[in-house]
Amino acid sequence: MKKRRASLTVEELHELKWLISGLLALLALWSLVALDMGLELHLLFCGLAVVTSLLRPIWIGHLPEQAWLVLRLSMLGVVLTDFMLSMPQTIPPLVRMVILILLYRMLAKRQKREDLQLLLLCFFCLVISGTLTVSLLFGFQILLFVPLALSFLFIVCLLDREPESRRHLNSGLHFSWIRLFKRLMQVLDFRAIGLGVALYLFVVFVSSGLFVMIPRFNLDQAIPFLQVGTKSYSGFSDEVKLGAVSEITEDNGVALRIDVPSLEDVDDSPYWRMLVLDEYENGGFRMSSELKTKFRKDVLARELYVREMNRNKEETGPWTFYLEGGVSRYLPMPGPFRRIRFQGLQKLSLTPDVHVYGTDIVQQSVFFYQIEDLEWTWRFPASRLEVEAFAEVDLPRIGQESKYPYTEIQLNLSEEDLTWLGDLNRQLIAGAGNLSASRYSELITDHLWENFQYSLNPSRIDGTGDPVIGWLQEGNRGHCELFAASFVLLARKAGYPARMVVGFAGGAWNSVEAYFIVRNSDAHAWAEIYDVRTREWLQVDPTPGSGASDPEIPIRTSLKFESGWSAWFDSLRIQWYRRIVNFDEQDQIDMAMGLKDTFSEIKESLFGKFKVLFGRLKTMLQQPSKEISFVHIFFVFLAGVCFVFFWRFRFVWLRWLIALFRHPEALDPVRQQAGRYLRRLNLKQRQVDVKRLPTNVPEIRAQLEEVRFGPRVGEAEARAIFKQARRVLRGIR
Repeated sequence: MKKRRASLTVEELHELKWLISGLLALLALWSLVALDMGLELHLLFCGLAVVTSLLRPIWIGHLPEQAWLVLRLSMLGVVLTDFMLSMPQTIPPLVRMVILILLYRMLAKRQKREDLQLLLLCFFCLVISGTLTVSLLFGFQILLFVPLALSFLFIVCLLDREPESRRHLNSGLHFSWIRLFKRLMQVLDFRAIGLGVALYLFVVFVSSGLFVMIPRFNLDQAIPFLQVGTKSYSGFSDEVKLGAVSEITEDNGVALRIDVPSLEDVDDSPYWRMLVLDEYENGGFRMSSELKTKFRKDVLARELYVREMNRNKEETGPWTFYLEGGVSRYLPMPGPFRRIRFQGLQKLSLTPDVHVYGTDIVQQSVFFYQIEDLEWTWRFPASRLEVEAFAEVDLPRIGQESKYPYTEIQLNLSEEDLTWLGDLNRQLIAGAGNLSASRYSELITDHLWENFQYSLNPSRIDGTGDPVIGWLQEGNRGHCELFAASFVLLARKAGYPARMVVGFAGGAWNSVEAYFIVRNSDAHAWAEIYDVRTREWLQVDPTPGSGASDPEIPIRTSLKFESGWSAWFDSLRIQWYRRIVNFDEQDQIDMAMGLKDTFSEIKESLFGKFKVLFGRLKTMLQQPSKEISFVHIFFVFLAGVCFVFFWRFRFVWLRWLIALFRHPEALDPVRQQAGRYLRRLNLKQRQVDVKRLPTNVPEIRAQLEEVRFGPRVGEAEARAIFKQARRVLRGIR
């Protein structure tokens, strides 16, 4: 007879449940690593505790009940203290509380209710991380979570069927990785694995369908307290110290991805302008307080129309920007545009007078927006207030108490430093008279390039006095902030309003998925100088190697391309952003319309074929001699015979298919022949009296059953057994 398949004992099922629960807990903790909430110590401690419980579960089993009581009370005190110290923020202490509860629920003894609580806690960690980060890693983690969760629930249901297992609390005293692995190999059932894979694919398919069909909404907008901000790079904040932008260049991580209409639409030397800093003091630039308060507008909108674009310019396709979380709350804007669109309602903080756009907080997850009709330019129009102020500017009246827009020309320097700047300006201009902003910029840039070299390790900035003046006097190496700051100070002393601008310069083209990519290493600082003749702000980059010294002459540079494995892996992220993160109501409508058109085409095609077939059938009935031939009749007859044959023996085919799926060895011809002899022998025994049966019938029956159900028998041995069976059958009368 067939042997019964081995199965796991109740103790082994509990051990397997312990192992899977540990993997679920580690996966949940892993998902929270991406959150910038100060969770490092909590995640490290809990991760080590979970790993220890998996490697040495005997240590957990030795803990007495009093220890668990003390642990519960301690956790309650820690959680309450954390909430009080973190007010008014609620999300960070809530996540830390979930981590502690997850750890306790993982290590403590569990029954069915506690098992389900652990599963929900793990799922909550993945959801909160995915909501706040919207990263590609979340998609991978949720795909890992599904099979682990299904396996965990399957084991919980198995244990719930046994009455003694409900009272069983696994102590972990006899847990062994090697022994459990061997037992799993012994009871491995490929049919169960196939069923599990089918169930997993079904869950993924249903989830994908629900994702496509459910209405679009932003969870952080539906639940306002989920809006959690993080810190930006100090080089992209309202106040930038010397070296802050250069520190960002040491990070080669991706900061910005852009879906562009075409590669030809990207400027030869792209500058991704983010933030304008108008006030200078002791080596640092910042956005003046008046510019941040009086001229900043807070709005709640989904799209904005900006009337600063040249109306004579031809319209271009949309540019979709994907700004990574934690970079800055200010949005890269390379030039004027007609309209900016967001996925949903966004809280925006705008400073239109200086063409700066941002959100109210630094996003933890990727932030994407779309601008239409972008115009690359080296000039930005000045605001009405700036035009009026600079038309009547009087340098002696510009003091430390100046308000915007006079902050763009004021100099908070000592009289000695001001005198030195004036002497240097006169030396560089050398009686050239009233220079245009572009000509003055060319002279200053040439001086900086001739006397200084670019380096991330600047010289002479840590002495006494103003660091920028000290660098101009005694330095020879400097980073981009020093070149931009020196230009701004010299320009202001010469009577040209100027300011510092920070953002990104350059980038590369990903040839795998055709999009532009900007890394943190492309962070840069440059300057803008006011051109009184055109009433515009002229972009100037005084850092060596940025192009021509004349800002009016853009130099064409060779575009960098990214390819290979790194570009391929990064293209997966842009696909995630395009297909998942950026999937909105319009995409749903487009997909629905596409499906409607597809079904309409299929329907029209089928109706057309049926119409043609019906027409031919009608013609056959009306004029059979013209349409019906002997070949047609033969094939129709042959098809009918085949149909009748298969229908007559449909149950035989079905039994063969079932036998092939369940027991392939049952289709062995030798086994089938033994089965036929057994059926004939059973029929003879029912028809004949037992006393008239030959004495060797039980022996022959046992031999036939061995051939039919036992190990495989060779044809020669089976032929001898079949010969004896035929003799016995002929002898039964």
